[in-house]
Amino acid sequence: MTYAAKVARGKVQTFSPGGESNYKLTVDYQPDSRLVVGVWENLDANQCQENRYAWDGALSHLIDHTIIGTGDVG
Repeated sequence: MTYAAKVARGKVQTFSPGGESNYKLTVDYQPDSRLVVGVWENLDANQCQENRYAWDGALSHLIDHTIIGTGDVG
């Protein structure tokens, strides 16, 4: 499970992706942007995957899904 927090309001919300199906998940974002990028290793497919999301303050909305390579994400 991955969590996102609104510091100003102290509200914590779950963010997809997360959990065992997104091994070695890294999440990148900028405080002044709604774009959130998640990169992880899909062990079943031996692929590194990247998803780009738009964050609306409460939910994430998938924009794009890309396979960026094979094997270990780092």
